Amino acid sequence: MSKTPSTTDAARARLQRLEGFIERDPDNVNLLADAAECALSQGDLPRAREHLQRALELAPGNAPLKQQLSSVAIAEGNFDDGLALTAALLDDGVDEAAVRFNHAFALVSLQRHEEALPMLARLHDEQVPYPMVVRLLIRCHHYLGDLDEAIAVADAHLAAHGDDADVAGMLALLHFDNEDFGAARTWGARALGGAPDNLDALLAAGMVALSDEEVDAGKALLQRAVSAQPRNGRAWAGLGLAEMMTFDLPAAERMFGQAVKNMPTHIGSWHTLGWVQLLQGQVDAAEASFRAAFDIDDTFGESHGALAAVAATRGEWDKAERLAEVAKRLDPESMSVRYVDLLKAHRDAPMDPAVTQRFLRQVLQATRAPGGTGTLADMAERLGVRGAMKSSDGQSRS
Repeated sequence: MSKTPSTTDAARARLQRLEGFIERDPDNVNLLADAAECALSQGDLPRAREHLQRALELAPGNAPLKQQLSSVAIAEGNFDDGLALTAALLDDGVDEAAVRFNHAFALVSLQRHEEALPMLARLHDEQVPYPMVVRLLIRCHHYLGDLDEAIAVADAHLAAHGDDADVAGMLALLHFDNEDFGAARTWGARALGGAPDNLDALLAAGMVALSDEEVDAGKALLQRAVSAQPRNGRAWAGLGLAEMMTFDLPAAERMFGQAVKNMPTHIGSWHTLGWVQLLQGQVDAAEASFRAAFDIDDTFGESHGALAAVAATRGEWDKAERLAEVAKRLDPESMSVRYVDLLKAHRDAPMDPAVTQRFLRQVLQATRAPGGTGTLADMAERLGVRGAMKSSDGQSRS
């Protein structure tokens, strides 16, 4: 019985045939364009680029060739190059959907969501048949904080395409961020039923499990999320939160270290990492974390207060008081200033470990539980954790 050629084999054979024709007719722009498209569809980006660059040497004003080259640049991850190509085409009046889609895709990839949004909305309204349009549109709304609009777009899409697990996962995460944990749970399960490795669904389901105080289940789901996408800072932060729920500070430090590595502009993760380090006596490391948060936004009161806490820990009281004053002006309820006051009250005697323990409870008391039911301290009590902090060697300190 003869074996039926696979689609991949057929595509490779077609590319070889096209390149054979090009050898005999090297200045045929149409052949070069066809070969580039065939190579691009197979993910052979160097060959696609080679054929397109040759074609553009022969036809430098050819808009479809430039659009193809923008697709290659985007596939390579050269988003600035892709954007430059599509911007030039748009400036020349080329208003094709493929050009606008590539332009919007490059903008989203460069974190320029506000610029991408109107173009994606237009593509969506025109019902351009690219599956990524609705996903990018939802992602833009989500990133910009337009949760209700993002949910509305996802709901409308799923009403017509109920089997789209990717959008179902996005909807689950949207509902979690919108604090509708029941809907997040429902859509997360639905998405994972069709796509067990869907990242958004794993994030949503993991955080919902933490909100249900099912710490082991939440950690397992978030571990699957980081396995699916090791550079997802949000998944690492979720794991860090899970470790804080059981007061495992060394483990929380490792998780939040990964979170800031992959979300370097997320101030909240830098602050949490800094406090986890400071409460373990890692003063220099904590200062570096708080300084990273300060450098992102120097108008945030907690950043000044956290640096004040570092100065107070070192006994640099004048510096601590100056920073604490700024923190209080920016945020009268600053938790960091409370820590400075705590250290000041014990400046003439070594701090009892129980005092640090109590402040750790204050940190957790100021941190909202994942499900919105009280704080992490409340949750820790419900979980039966009685304040034991694990040291780096795994031994508990009371």
